[in-house]
Order: sequence, then structure tokens, then C-alpha cells
Amino acid sequence: MDEIASWTVYVKVKRAGVTSSAEIKYRKPIYIDKGAIQIRAILVKLRKNLADISVKIFDANSQLCAEGIFTYFTFSEKKSKEEMYYPEPEDFFEKESE
Repeated sequence: MDEIASWTVYVKVKRAGVTSSAEIKYRKPIYIDKGAIQIRAILVKLRKNLADISVKIFDANSQLCAEGIFTYFTFSEKKSKEEMYYPEPEDFFEKESE
């Protein structure tokens, strides 16, 4: 859940960040041998240098299995690029061959 939250910060906020806090509620077991699971993340709130990300995991039957709110401390755009080697946002997506 933390991993998908970090990617949401990188793509939506366009800066590097680190986990500041996480509050997770485990609803039910997740069986990965019963079909594909879904993980969804949404940027809920963005403050000066904090980003709140909501993350939910669903099982193969679309049942909510876990959910959490992750708060990320985000670095400035300059520090993200110069010290954290943050790539350009379009570098996260595969380019179509021509």
C-alpha cells in the first residue's frame, strides 16, 4: 500500500516524497491465488509539503480487503530533481513506438 501511495505522489504531485505516517485498516484476508487483486490510490489532499493518499485493496470479487491513509512529506521540485533524481513525469509512462 505504501508503494502505490509513493507512486501516486510521484505522478500526481510531481515531486519526490517520503512516508510521514500511515493508518491502515485490515478488513479481510486477501487470497492472491483466487484471482487478480486491485489496488487503487487517490490523492486526497495536498498541503504545502504534505500529501494525503487514500489507498484501497480489493480482492478478485471486488471486496474491500484493506484501506489506508498515507501522509507523505514532499520535497521541493528543485530538491526532488537535483538530490533525489526525480525524473520528468512523462518518463513514468511507456512511450508508444512509431
